[in-house]
Amino acid sequence: MRILKRARTAALCLCLLSAALPAAASGKPDYVIRENFFVGMITDIFMNMGDYRGKTIQYEGFVLPITAENFGEGPEKFAVVRIAVCCGPDDMPIGFACMGKDAPPENAWVRVTGVLQERDLGNGDPPYPYLDVQELEVLTKRGKQKVAM
Repeated sequence: MRILKRARTAALCLCLLSAALPAAASGKPDYVIRENFFVGMITDIFMNMGDYRGKTIQYEGFVLPITAENFGEGPEKFAVVRIAVCCGPDDMPIGFACMGKDAPPENAWVRVTGVLQERDLGNGDPPYPYLDVQELEVLTKRGKQKVAM
C-alpha cells in the first residue's frame, strides 16, 4: 500500500513538473504560426519584440534569398516568408531573416523552427528580429503563398 501511494505521488509530481516546463524545454516550439494568423502574428512579433525575444518560433513559408543589394552586407543569406496581400499592388513578403543553417533552394517551401533574436545594424535604426534556425525542413506540400492582412 505504501509503495502504491509513493508511486502515485511520484506520478503526480512528474505530471505537475512537465506541465510547468516551458515549451522549448519539452522540445516543442513556444509559438507555431499558422497560415490563417500569419500576418497578425508576424506583425505582433515585430511590434512587441520584447515579449518574443528568446522564444522558439515555428512556421512555414517559402525561401527568399537575401542579397547585399536588398538587405546590405551581413550574415543573413535567406528569409522564410509569405506574401501579405492587401489592396492593389501593395503585396509584400513578410517573415524573418534566418541565420544558422545553409539556405535551401530559392522558392522551396519549408518549415523553419528557430529562436527569435535581434540584430542591431548600428546605423541608428531599431534592431530587427531574425531567427537563429534550429531546424529547417524542405516540404513537398506547399501552403498558401499569399495570405490576407
